Amino acid sequence: MAELWIKVRAHSEPELTALNEDLAASGLEKAVEFNRWRIQQDPRDAQGHSRLGQALLMNPQKTSEAIQHL
Repeated sequence: MAELWIKVRAHSEPELTALNEDLAASGLEKAVEFNRWRIQQDPRDAQGHSRLGQALLMNPQKTSEAIQHL
């Protein structure tokens, strides 16, 4: 197995902002998905609940769900 690294250079500040927002959203979705799986494997996993709650707090529409995991 290998790693592939790509270096991206934005042409303008708005492009950089858009790129950062897209990457943050993608990382957040992956964190939620992973920690949901982690809790499914072990419902008593405190760290999984904590990390899922923290990730969900980043979405204002998921605040009530986040609080259940914190």
